[in-house]
Amino acid sequence: MELIRKTASALITRPIGWVLILALAMRLIPVGYGLPLFLVNDEPAFVLGALKMLELKTLVPAWHEAEFRTVLAYPPLLSYFYLILLAPVLAAHYLLAGAPPLAEYRDSVAVSPSFIWVLARMLNALMAVAIIAVTYAISRRVTGSERASFLAAVALALSFYHLQLSHVVRHWTPAALLVYAAWLSSLGIPTGGGWRPYLRTGLFAGLAMGVNTSGAIALLPAAIQHLALGRGPWWRRMTSARAWAMAALALAILAAVIALYPYGFTRGEGGATVGGDLGMRFSALGSRSVSAWLRFLAGYASLLVTYEPALLAAAAVGLLLLIRR
Repeated sequence: MELIRKTASALITRPIGWVLILALAMRLIPVGYGLPLFLVNDEPAFVLGALKMLELKTLVPAWHEAEFRTVLAYPPLLSYFYLILLAPVLAAHYLLAGAPPLAEYRDSVAVSPSFIWVLARMLNALMAVAIIAVTYAISRRVTGSERASFLAAVALALSFYHLQLSHVVRHWTPAALLVYAAWLSSLGIPTGGGWRPYLRTGLFAGLAMGVNTSGAIALLPAAIQHLALGRGPWWRRMTSARAWAMAALALAILAAVIALYPYGFTRGEGGATVGGDLGMRFSALGSRSVSAWLRFLAGYASLLVTYEPALLAAAAVGLLLLIRR
């Protein structure tokens, strides 16, 4: 209780606290929008994966791949997260419904499942607000400026894409949170923090890749911190046991998640195996011409200019000021 009181007091008395509170309110308002239909095709996958684990009484989707293929075409790590948090809610809901026969209860939930999706979207909104808090912490560490950190949090809280992804149950928000957590951890690498920053970074990076393989980008700032700002001669940094342990931990977590459900890493549309899917996608990327790559990048740039002009302008100004300092 004392921890809760102190946390609430800090939120109310500090400007960043009000930013987080208002950001959460903005993200909770639309959580019921569209239900019982969904805004995007991949939204049901992770919750249905968790429910399928409950139905089949298994934590290893690979043992029941045929059944899971019908509901989960993504890595299973996020389904475990929803399983842990939704199971107590479902148990309470089952008891409040009078503890009917399980088949009857399953049918009733199938007819009216909105409470499950509302809760899942609320959890996603909380993770989105956590990203804002981590962004604030990263900015404080990098710039040492309360004002710059506050403005970074405000910019992200009002970001169109961040708002758009905050109230639907997709993998982008949890993966981004883990990536940001890895980046925050990596800031302790050049300060001589011992093994902890390396292992924390490896842990968060591995979990990020277990949610979305794009989470591998979490290791990039850590590599820069270690190679460019680390202590000792360059050859010692290249052979550092800490750096290799960080990478090994991240890859070990990824390998464990792949073993639990290999099909989730083929995205349901690629090769028959994880390696086959990766080979197909890398070959497709390599076959693009320079002009095709430029058109691809221009398309994304036009979306950012259209929907995030204020954020882009603020980022450009902030980068220039950071370089000058």
